Amino acid sequence: MQSPTKIADYPIGKTIDGKSVTSQQLQLLIRFLNTSPDERQLFEKGGAPNLLNDGVVQKDFLETGFATLLGERFFELFKNEQEKKFERIKHFRPYEHPSARFLSAKNLWSDFAPSLLSEYQSLLQKKEMDLQTFSLLCSLYLEQTKAPPDVLRQILYKQQEQFSWLTKDPILERGDLSLFGFNTMEDWLGRRFLTLVAETVLNGATVAIKEGYRVSLSEARASLKENLRKALVKIIDKELTSKELEEFYYRQVNELFWNEEQVVETWRKVLLFRKWIGDFGQHVVVDSETLEKAAQYAAEAVNIDVFRLSPELELGNFRDLLKLQLYLGAVSPVQAKKSKHLLLSLPVLFASPNEIGKEYPELVESKFDVELQEVSLSALTERVALKEAYDWQRSLEHWDELKNKFPNLSNQKSDSVEERYEVLAQLPIEERAEIDLFTKKRIVQDHPEWMEEAFIKAPKKRELFGLRLRGGDLPFKGAIDRTELKESLEKTPIGSSFSYTADGEHHYRIALLASPGALEIVTFGIVRNDGTLDLLLDRHLSQIYPEVRKKHPALFVQKEGGFKPLKEVQDLVGAEAFAEVLHCIEEESKQCGIVWTDQMKHSLDLFAKYRFITYMQQVRDALSNDVAEEELVRIGISSQEGSSNQWKLIKEQKTLKRKEAALQHLEKLFDEKENMWSQTQADETKGLFFYHIRQKLQQVPDIDAMVAKRRELLSLDAQRVLFVELLEKMSSKGLMMNSQAFQKSLQEGA
Repeated sequence: MQSPTKIADYPIGKTIDGKSVTSQQLQLLIRFLNTSPDERQLFEKGGAPNLLNDGVVQKDFLETGFATLLGERFFELFKNEQEKKFERIKHFRPYEHPSARFLSAKNLWSDFAPSLLSEYQSLLQKKEMDLQTFSLLCSLYLEQTKAPPDVLRQILYKQQEQFSWLTKDPILERGDLSLFGFNTMEDWLGRRFLTLVAETVLNGATVAIKEGYRVSLSEARASLKENLRKALVKIIDKELTSKELEEFYYRQVNELFWNEEQVVETWRKVLLFRKWIGDFGQHVVVDSETLEKAAQYAAEAVNIDVFRLSPELELGNFRDLLKLQLYLGAVSPVQAKKSKHLLLSLPVLFASPNEIGKEYPELVESKFDVELQEVSLSALTERVALKEAYDWQRSLEHWDELKNKFPNLSNQKSDSVEERYEVLAQLPIEERAEIDLFTKKRIVQDHPEWMEEAFIKAPKKRELFGLRLRGGDLPFKGAIDRTELKESLEKTPIGSSFSYTADGEHHYRIALLASPGALEIVTFGIVRNDGTLDLLLDRHLSQIYPEVRKKHPALFVQKEGGFKPLKEVQDLVGAEAFAEVLHCIEEESKQCGIVWTDQMKHSLDLFAKYRFITYMQQVRDALSNDVAEEELVRIGISSQEGSSNQWKLIKEQKTLKRKEAALQHLEKLFDEKENMWSQTQADETKGLFFYHIRQKLQQVPDIDAMVAKRRELLSLDAQRVLFVELLEKMSSKGLMMNSQAFQKSLQEGA
């Protein structure tokens, strides 16, 4: 066991009753309070939280509102530190998958932790760090403990796995998903605030002793072990034996670098503070009759179905809208392209894949279900001994081959074996290594049985992939000749296999498991996320730019003459090219109550936000008129194959109480009748949606529990009065953290 870290000990101030406090007492309490089981993400970083701390700052200061009371009296003492944190907060961006914006922390919070999202958005709206901003930060800390980073990672990773076309993001495996990158209480609220909390606990413990409260060392030790037991059960999901718990206890003490007596004495002071503050205000009276009426109102609930676009169709910006319009123009039948009243419709019938492939080969594919094995030529070169490679190089029959591959060898005299050896020996290291590798690969090629032996051992992997006429990702390396590969796949009988390599380095054994699929259209979600539509859009805008600037030259002329580069005006060119579509979006959205100001019209991204409003209304009208749900809706967010299914909405079933509905701005649900269908609406995080009220519920409230909760709140109000009195005494006596001795200890004890 490591020996405890020694902290320099000297007086730094006095408690309100005049008793001396040393730097060691204060610093050890600060260290103890800094982490708790709520910071379990530290395990992912190779660290460990303090499992002996049951959450003193969280329970006794943040949940009670005592932290805000500390801020009201002493905010200037830690304001500078908070301002630095606020800069980091403003520049932080929550996790978002680089290839799929719908896989994000914000969307997850919206579904599973709406209060967290609400607090986060409120914090970002603040312009400066003041007391109100600090209070929001305290509330946000508490909310994020309900959706910790490890849980966030697990859910996002599982969602990522549901989309086979999505590139895996390594951040979901090992990146830091902590909100703001904060991992300890000091990260969140600052060293100076934590010091103020510690000083308050010490003073409260002093008052408790003076008023006759007692906590023995054995009581404090037992409390610590119980804290540890509860934390470990939550983490490893099982009870430990007494012996195991004892081992963990001393291991935790050792990780804090203290001796056990210091830990117990530190915790004893926390328990004294809790007893003193907790006993106050227990005898309060609650009017249960009035409370029952309020409880019945609050207990009202409603079952609803919420219908939204699938994540693949959520358009994040104007460029996404342009990509959609380009895709629709490519896959829609000729008649639909000519019809202006169908500008905002989504095709039910499509042009034939063969016709689409003539102009857009990137948008059609054939599906192949295969079993793959891969062997690299470089891996087999390890079987070639260096002597064997040198003998091969010096032989006359291979020397000409080497000279053709490496022309520098041709200028040297190399008639004999010795001369060839000397030529090779004088080469620069890099060139010699290149020749050696080439030699080994050639020797491997002369031993086809080595490749067969490697395939016998190589693991098999099933792959279902789409082979497009041009572009798209494939599970093969090298410059793929798509026509050659397609022909090989199509002529291979089911159950048979063939060998394939595109570059001579990566070799594959491919077994066909099912009949090849017919040529089909690739869905918008896939070609949008794999970059295909970006390439097609850039090509399209480049082709139409000359014609667009002829019609509106003033928009594109540079002051110094000539036209602006396309990359500077892409959105403007797209807006001109699809002006009729934008006009239709504006007009149709007005039918749903959207009022377009001049400022909104200049924000092209808003057109993307409302692009599907007509389609959403069409689906809403169809469902409300009893069209079969399976024709228009898919349950959940998992991807469905086929171009005809890609427009289907997703449905979420929810039960909302009044409080939950208010957080989602859906209070009016309770004023509406059962079986009512809402109009299409828009929210900031999930885009367009509408809902159907299935059932209104009147749940029976637990009055006894609510009386107990109300009594707890009234008791807390009384405790706050006592806490404020303590702060007044601390202020009048002078804070220890203002002393020069404390500043010295702060530098030594961090």
